[in-house]
Amino acid sequence: MSGVLNGYILTVFGVTLIAAVTTAILPDGKTTAFVKSITRLACVFIVVSPVFTFFQNGEIGKNIFSETVINTDNSYIDYCSKISIENAEKLLRETIKDEYGADCEIAIVWQYEKENTDGLNGFFPQTYEGERIKITEIQISFLETVSAERQNAIKYRIETEAGCEVKIIKNGEA
Repeated sequence: MSGVLNGYILTVFGVTLIAAVTTAILPDGKTTAFVKSITRLACVFIVVSPVFTFFQNGEIGKNIFSETVINTDNSYIDYCSKISIENAEKLLRETIKDEYGADCEIAIVWQYEKENTDGLNGFFPQTYEGERIKITEIQISFLETVSAERQNAIKYRIETEAGCEVKIIKNGEA
């Protein structure tokens, strides 16, 4: 690091010395102002050049402004989708326990569905082509005896909110 710093200091000193000598020996005239401007610009550029080097290379020699390309890995997308579904199952199970006082197991049946979206993102048009999770069925297996009236209320609420079919599974039956 000190070698780089010494080289930088020597470069600044050398360019400044050359600029001073050049402007001192030039005769007065129209080109003198132009040459002085160019030498001043060169001095400023040399003094500021470490900043440009930093932005080009970054602290550890990497380009900090390089474009990051994100490759979508299907296994990672599947992993994230399964975690999302597991969280939804847990939340639904907790909601049924809290609001209806019934212990149950939840199984969400889902699939990927093609999705094409055209629209505006602020002022800029955007098109998205991809897949999204579509829940096709929610299966509820109660761990205790729950009245038919309460089961129907739970089923109706979930069908209304989730927009999919809800099946009540009894003692391992499908």
